[in-house]
Amino acid sequence: MLSSQEIQSLFPVFRNNPGLCYLDTPASSLTPESVITKLREYYEHYPVNVSRGLYTLSEKATQEVEYVREKTAQFLGGSSKDEIIFTRNTTESLNLLARTLLPTLKENDEIVITGMEHHANFVPWQQLAKQYNLKLKIVPFEKDGHIEEETLRTFLSPQTKIFSFVHISNVLGTLNDAKRFIDIARSIQPSLITIIDGAQSAGNFPLGVRDLDCDFFTCSGHKMFGPKGIGILWGKKKHLDTLSPFLYGGEMVSSVSEKESIFKESPARFEAGTPSIGDIIGFGSALDFIESFGKQSIFDHEKTLTSLLWERLSETFGDAITLFGPNPKTHIHTGILSFALEGVHPHDISQILAQENICVRAGTHCAMPLHKNLDTPFHATVRVGFSLYNSPDDIDRLIGGLQKARSLFTFSP
Repeated sequence: MLSSQEIQSLFPVFRNNPGLCYLDTPASSLTPESVITKLREYYEHYPVNVSRGLYTLSEKATQEVEYVREKTAQFLGGSSKDEIIFTRNTTESLNLLARTLLPTLKENDEIVITGMEHHANFVPWQQLAKQYNLKLKIVPFEKDGHIEEETLRTFLSPQTKIFSFVHISNVLGTLNDAKRFIDIARSIQPSLITIIDGAQSAGNFPLGVRDLDCDFFTCSGHKMFGPKGIGILWGKKKHLDTLSPFLYGGEMVSSVSEKESIFKESPARFEAGTPSIGDIIGFGSALDFIESFGKQSIFDHEKTLTSLLWERLSETFGDAITLFGPNPKTHIHTGILSFALEGVHPHDISQILAQENICVRAGTHCAMPLHKNLDTPFHATVRVGFSLYNSPDDIDRLIGGLQKARSLFTFSP
């Protein structure tokens, strides 16, 4: 792999912000030059709409979008580009599923999620359950950030119709055994629908949706070195063809009369109106960027840094720091690590680090129910997330910044 300096040279943001230490990749990854170049190419050379014009520029834009659709299907391990629906983000993909799967549910049917979900995979199901008298069941996680298989079994039943869970926790860094979870769920209810929130795993973990055998998989381009405003929903074609549209309008219909509309097959029926064309095309370059390094290499790099950070934080702060998620010495811990420093609010830590040009995330990270179950007085944490452009030097700077934060506050005995 290239050195950290060589990798950073591929990202213009580092040239424009000297000394930047970016540790907030779980919120959004940085954008490489190749993606920016592709976006510029679209807007400078063929910035027109797709699937509408018979002229050369429109045909070019359409071909590029469909090429990326095919590339995305291959990247995720799908079997057909017709299984790929472009949305705005993971959140929209999950809301799309919540609304389109609603007609398949009846009163008292069960929806199962876990206690480590991002709000995007929590609130839609919560609201659906409240509005339509469904049962929402939330599988708790253990103190070390994993879910016990036997616990999962007790929350699933023959009445479970949907099981939706996160692949990698955006707070705990836990890598859930998605294939095993799905096997367990189907052993209890063979016909249930399984959904994976892959926002934190799609770009840096070697996976294949067909190998996982999930029914749906969601992710966001901006967490995969891509542009903001592009999300992906992969679904088994047999399911997509049975679901009704989420939005109505242009290009998702095959014919319209005063009394009736006939909808196109998937994926067109779920992509009403003009898509974010430039973002889709730019996302294709982001996939090329990831593949040039290899998802396994990216994953291994992030794990190595997380293990080193866990060790350095423990050695430096001892009992004054609480680290959340699996211990890297005994379990897989991905490139995300959250912690609480005794006596210092996470927001104060983040502000002090920002003065040192160190970017971390502080708060609940769109996972309030999760934080209410953590042993921290502020019900909030500081989160660090690694990627290709990070190195042990970033850890040194982070430790120094945390020591500065600690020195500015009085700690409780």
